Amino acid sequence: MKKTSLIALLGLSSISLAFNLILFGGFSYANPTGWALGLGVNQGSFESDIFVTYSGSNTAFNVIANLPFFTNPYFKTGPSVLYMYSNYTENWTSTASLGAIIEHSTNDYSIKGGLYYPINASFNFSQNIYLEFRYILQPSGGRKFKDKLFFFLTYSHGFFRFGAALSEPIP
Repeated sequence: MKKTSLIALLGLSSISLAFNLILFGGFSYANPTGWALGLGVNQGSFESDIFVTYSGSNTAFNVIANLPFFTNPYFKTGPSVLYMYSNYTENWTSTASLGAIIEHSTNDYSIKGGLYYPINASFNFSQNIYLEFRYILQPSGGRKFKDKLFFFLTYSHGFFRFGAALSEPIP
């Protein structure tokens, strides 16, 4: 009994600690306009990204978290939370939104879309839609790498963000 419990505990802890760390870098265009840096975590059925956009004295923090309920190798769907905190207006403002997200992915690309409803603001379709496209660079010569380098284009809160990212598995 002790061996079975120990093996189950080790198995669960190794599964819960196995995740990918994602480092983003790029540029945001529109309002806000500026450099965007980000950090993300992806663990099978859960993923979260945090972006910081900086332009002069203005700063914006964006957080998105997804928890897909239905997954298969090429398709995911489930609830999501989107949050933005910025001083691009005269004062610091925050917007929190709840919604649903759908993702289709292959070995070469990923397309994600979502619609959110704001909790503390009025609904504006162009501000509450989320779209993301990721193109994953494959190694040449048929080599296999554990990490993934990809380019991304994201539309969120009425602005575009594009750049490159590295997804690094953490065992």
